[in-house]
Amino acid sequence: TIAVSGGSVQSIGAGDNNDSIAITGGTVGTIAAGEANDTISISNANVSLAQGEAGDDLISIGTDASVNTIEAATGNDSITIAAGTVTLAAAGNGDNIVSVTGGSITSLTAAEGNDSFSISGGTIDTLDAGDGLDTINIYGSATVSLATAGSGNDLISVSNGSTGTIAAGDGLDTIAVSGGSVQ
Repeated sequence: TIAVSGGSVQSIGAGDNNDSIAITGGTVGTIAAGEANDTISISNANVSLAQGEAGDDLISIGTDASVNTIEAATGNDSITIAAGTVTLAAAGNGDNIVSVTGGSITSLTAAEGNDSFSISGGTIDTLDAGDGLDTINIYGSATVSLATAGSGNDLISVSNGSTGTIAAGDGLDTIAVSGGSVQ
């Protein structure tokens, strides 16, 4: 376990074992979790770069967190953003699960894989699910300016919240709107 609760740390290199990294205060430049299945949690702190690297990583962002870049990289990763501010959250290749219940995100992306996005709160400027059989659910109080699914047979559903533009991409896509607003 690696824990930072205050101060300033330039770089954390966790190595190639399954690591738990908890940042609950202070400022961290780079977190490099390594090649295993790692857990990174960030709250009440400023982080420039959080890298899950390879492996099936769990990354969570909570209260008063400010994160410039999340790079989950290759693996079946899980990213949860409940609060805070994130400039870029990149899930990478793999079958990723992304949950957003709050906070402000400039860009939320995934590369190739069958990804699942559950967006129930917060504000997202751009969501790009990438290629694959993706599912995007927008509901609750979520605000998404642009939701893009990429190529593949994707499902995009909006049942509440506000969505600016939906771009389904190539494939046999399903777009279901049962509530909220789509402009």
